[in-house]
Order: sequence, then C-alpha cells, then structure tokens
Amino acid sequence: MYETYKNQAQIYLVYIKEAHPSDGGGKAFGRIKSVEQPTTYEERRKLAGEFVKDLKLDIPTLVDSIDNKTSTAYATGTERVYVIGQDGKVFYKTGRGALGCKVDDAEAALGKMFGKVAAAPAKNPQRLKLDKDSKTPAGSGADGQPDVQDRLKLDKDSKTPAGSGADGQPDVEDRLKLDKDSNATEGGEAYSFTFQYDNAQEPLKGILLKPAGKGPFPAVVINHGKGGSPQAFRRYGETFVQKGFVAIAPELTHAGQNAGDPQTFAASKENAERILAAVQVLESRDYVDAKKLCMYGHSMGAFATVGTCTQTDKFQAAAITAGGLRPRGNLDTEENVAKITTPFLILHGTDDKVVNVDMGKNFKAALDKHKKTSELKLFEGVGHQLPNERRDEVFPLVLAFFEKHLNN
Repeated sequence: MYETYKNQAQIYLVYIKEAHPSDGGGKAFGRIKSVEQPTTYEERRKLAGEFVKDLKLDIPTLVDSIDNKTSTAYATGTERVYVIGQDGKVFYKTGRGALGCKVDDAEAALGKMFGKVAAAPAKNPQRLKLDKDSKTPAGSGADGQPDVQDRLKLDKDSKTPAGSGADGQPDVEDRLKLDKDSNATEGGEAYSFTFQYDNAQEPLKGILLKPAGKGPFPAVVINHGKGGSPQAFRRYGETFVQKGFVAIAPELTHAGQNAGDPQTFAASKENAERILAAVQVLESRDYVDAKKLCMYGHSMGAFATVGTCTQTDKFQAAAITAGGLRPRGNLDTEENVAKITTPFLILHGTDDKVVNVDMGKNFKAALDKHKKTSELKLFEGVGHQLPNERRDEVFPLVLAFFEKHLNN
C-alpha cells in the first residue's frame, strides 16, 4: 500500500504498545524478537528504531506516547489502519487486531477515495499537516515527542452510525456478536457472545445472563477455574440473576482441558484484559448500571479476580473462593495489593488440597497491611470445591457482601 500510494498520500506507521511483551506472558511471533513492555517514552522510541531497522522499513514511523493516547483515541487494538480524507474526516477504517485489520481493504479504500477526487495529491490537506524534519529520529516529531496528536484533527461526522464514531472511539456494537439462548432463567434472557476486544488475537467468548425487566441492574463478572468454562459456571450466574444481577462469564486463558501457555493463566495481564473486555460489554448494555459492578472468581478465576483488581477501580465489590496470593504470582503479588481499591470477601476451605488455605490468609493479611477493606471466612474441613459443597452458605454470603458495598 505504501509503495503504491506514497506519492499521492501521506502514509505513516505509528508504533504503539507491545501486544505480546515477554513480561506479560506473551510470545514473539515470526521474525519479531521478544521484548519487555516499555515503561518510558524513550524506551518505546528506542524499540521503534530497532523495529524499523530490523525489518528494513521505508515507511515513515511515528511513536505513540507512553500513556497510549493515540492507540486509545483510535481504538487500535494491536493494529488498525485509518484512511483520512483531505477534509480531516475518517474515510475508512479497518477492524482491530490481527483478525480485523485487513490492509488490502484499506488499500482498496484509498483507491476508491482517489478515484472520487481525481487522484489529487494530499501533500497539504486542510486539516492534516505533517511536516517531516529530515533530522528527526525515526518515530518522533522534530521536538522528539509523539507528533500524531499535534498534527491530526478529526471532525466528528454526525451521520456516523451509533457505536462507531468518526472520532475513533471504541465501538463495542461493531465488535460484539450476541446469540440468544432459549434456556434463559425464567423471565430473563441468556446469550453466548463473542467480542473482538482491543489487543486480542482472537475474539473473547463467554455467556451473558440478565433478569427480566429493563433495569438498570447491577452486574457481576464470573471467573472460572482451570479446566473450566463460562458454561460450566452458568449455574453460579443464574444464582446471581435470580437476585437481580446481570451476570457475564468470560472465557479465560486457562479454560478447557487443553489450555495453552501456563504463563498466561490465573492472574495474568491477558486475563485481566479479558475481564476488562467483559466489563466493556456490560457497559454497552443499557440494562446494566455500570456504576454497580462486582466480580466473583473461584480457584484460578479467584487469582484472576485479584489480579484484575490491581489494575482497575471499576468494581465496587469482589468475592473469591479458593484463591488469594500465590508465592510467585503475576499480578497477584503483595506489592500490587497496595493498588487495590475494591472491597474483598475471601472464602476458603481449610482442607483445600489444591489451593492451600494459607494463600487466602496471606491475601487477607496483605489487605490488612495496606488498610484495604476485606473479610475472611474459613470453612472447617471443606476442600477445594467449596462453592459446590457449601453452595447454600457461600452465595448468600457473597450476595450480602455485594449488596452491602453497592448500597454504600
């Protein structure tokens, strides 16, 4: 595309955050080497320079700011192509990520655009002005800072379909597919879903359950354990639905009997991204009160719950069974506990042979150390299947805890 249109359009590659950093449980793909996620702009700019050099790229390359303003503004996922007309409006945009970004489609859109405007050069468009400094290092502006935002102006098109936005904001509806399930809780609705979330190599799968009525309802994210699945945890979701909650259960990396890389299991960054993608789905539903979100997880799903709460303050309450802090955790470390703002209910069986009860106790101690709100209840003689063995005790406790903190 660049070789075809470089003399007619200004084409730039923007280097954004690493999709598969080695410190996030990711793997290098193809010829790309394994690198850690940069924590400063200079580190990112250096990696961008190495990227351009290693791949022998001719295309001018810019670097996103370390707070990912460009990636966020244009909802890029791991990759995305925008075609912007001389009027500063989005003429075409591909889907997100490896599955959605079709460069051939973007190239076809460029051809279509130039066909409409008689292939007029785009060297000095009215609202897009990029003056390249020959002395500027690859990937930055003349002042050494990211220059996409400084030189790019988008005027929102009032005719843009709802949910997409010419301003490049995330358009959940375009990426979400809901298939209705006839076996819903009485009076309610049930769906299986797929959602192409940002940075995803493949769509998120899961189930969504809602009570009867228009809402808005509080909602709970339910995180399954190793070898489990959203469908296997549906019975827990229906328990919440019966009490007036919308329930969503995303498929996590440790799903099924043939789950992939253990480094991505439990409290990994990838699982946190999947859980937050499920939150995006909830926030897009008009029957959900997005200010009343809770989360429940069991076993590896419990660790994922802890890890996610170190990355966000979106949840008003969280409850875990058979989980806590692991000796060599990922996001679930004592250091990260200081970042948690969500009140936690910790339920654990004293005879758990899979997740030792000390992990739950250690999590409670860490929360107390950092003056975080939490409660711990131990079930004497109960093993790893606590939510099954003591279901009639566990879920009333969880619901009461949620309702207390939602009311607060």
